[in-house]
Amino acid sequence: MDNTEICAKLFEAFTTGDEGAVRALCAPDMVARQNGHPPMNLDALLRFSQAVLGVVRDFRYEDAVRSSTATGVVEEHSVRGQLP
Repeated sequence: MDNTEICAKLFEAFTTGDEGAVRALCAPDMVARQNGHPPMNLDALLRFSQAVLGVVRDFRYEDAVRSSTATGVVEEHSVRGQLP
């Protein structure tokens, strides 16, 4: 499985709130960066994801563009959902 396939599975796991799948797909020392905000480790990223899922109904990623890099993968996407 290449990085872009892993990335697709990872974002699917985030969408469904499947923490076990996220942990299985990520190295324990992974670092995520999004939208210019400070880097997050895996635990912080999972907490952020669960907080979003707790607030946003019908949360989903659309229009994903994935690029494999020498050290990982970059994904650009649109986020969709409904706020209260």
